[in-house]
Amino acid sequence: MLRGQGISWKVFGAASWLLGCCALGPAACGPPWWRQGRPRTTHRSFAEVELLSRLGELLMPGEPIGESFRDFPVEPSDVWGSRWLCPDITAFGVLKQQDAALFVEYDGHPRHYDERGQEADERKTEALLEHAPPGSCVLRVGHAARDLPRTKNSMEVVVSTWCAGQGRTLMHVVRQVAQAMLGNWGDVLRKDVCERLRSFGTTGPAADLDQASKFTSEAVFTGDIETKKTNVTAFLEQELKFSKKGIRALARKFPRIWGISIEGNMKPTVAWLEDVGLSRQQVAKVVCLRPQVFGYSIDGNLKPTVGWLEVVGLSREQVAKVVAGFPAVLGYSIEANLKPTLAWLEDVGLSREQVAKVVSIKPQVFGYSIENNLSRKVSLLQQFFSKEDICSMIAHLPPMLGLSYTRLVHRLKVLQEYDCLCKLAGVMRLQHYRPRQSAE
Repeated sequence: MLRGQGISWKVFGAASWLLGCCALGPAACGPPWWRQGRPRTTHRSFAEVELLSRLGELLMPGEPIGESFRDFPVEPSDVWGSRWLCPDITAFGVLKQQDAALFVEYDGHPRHYDERGQEADERKTEALLEHAPPGSCVLRVGHAARDLPRTKNSMEVVVSTWCAGQGRTLMHVVRQVAQAMLGNWGDVLRKDVCERLRSFGTTGPAADLDQASKFTSEAVFTGDIETKKTNVTAFLEQELKFSKKGIRALARKFPRIWGISIEGNMKPTVAWLEDVGLSRQQVAKVVCLRPQVFGYSIDGNLKPTVGWLEVVGLSREQVAKVVAGFPAVLGYSIEANLKPTLAWLEDVGLSREQVAKVVSIKPQVFGYSIENNLSRKVSLLQQFFSKEDICSMIAHLPPMLGLSYTRLVHRLKVLQEYDCLCKLAGVMRLQHYRPRQSAE
């Protein structure tokens, strides 16, 4: 499997993928090797994007098209000397072999047809199959037959040419690819994928491929990246009052910023954050701390997270404060991070009201490991305090969960040495009962 930073994709088993997919759905997470990659922000060729975006949507209709254009970190080898392997598009969940990847390469440029270009394509095919999960396949799409070695896991499809922007001729080419895949790989493709390809091949241009058309129209190409940079810079300066220095720091933290659509992502995200209750100044702070927020889906990520926080018991004002102070929470998984931490706090003994207080004061708790961090600290506290006192301490002093284990041990020993543990517990009990007494 693809390797990056010394980690092989093959280290990750099918079980971990299945567990993640049960929680989030396969399109939301993908197998571990898929998550090792990163979406491409700029593209080389309009024709490549025009064709492959259609194939990407046809193969994985539930996955955002841009995710298919993906680069993967690898360990350099004799076959592939670079630290990055960049298939034109990658798909998962389309082959019967679990975890297998399908790579599609578009060889439309004339350079692919001379001796050097053909050798480069052969090396890339070999590298893709060497680093990919078992059972993966490489499909090369070109406009003329070449003497490429054909294997069980790789093949070349010769298709017609088309005129850029002409949907009718482009759809004909997409059908040619679909028919070739059915004819040659019908036994390795999943049944639902075969049915989708077969259906597409017998109907007219499908309306559902309009998403691919939209993606193509918004794609950033290497030739116009400077124009994009100018426009994004102007937006950040004028709307969020970023300085030139601040924008440079933002780009270092999140290089994909130049490929983010102003109209499709930036403006809607700013408006949504303001609807949550943040001021424009707070929105700028969120972007500064977590520029990745521009890449999050409002309906798929942001709204569900805020809605979940409100269900936990936070008011809209508290939610706005949490988002402004710790925007990383917007990137956390509800199933993998938020819900398990909530369940753990309640298992410790905290009421839902106390949990809401912890979250509003220390939302960073969602990023702490339950097994390696939180549980160890509670086990330590249990040596000194009762369950009720521990719940009160966590509710009123949640920052202590952020202390290192060693530092927490030291502080508890100092308090014990000066006979202050009982006093601390008493203060926490007073804090716990104060609202009830004042109400009376």
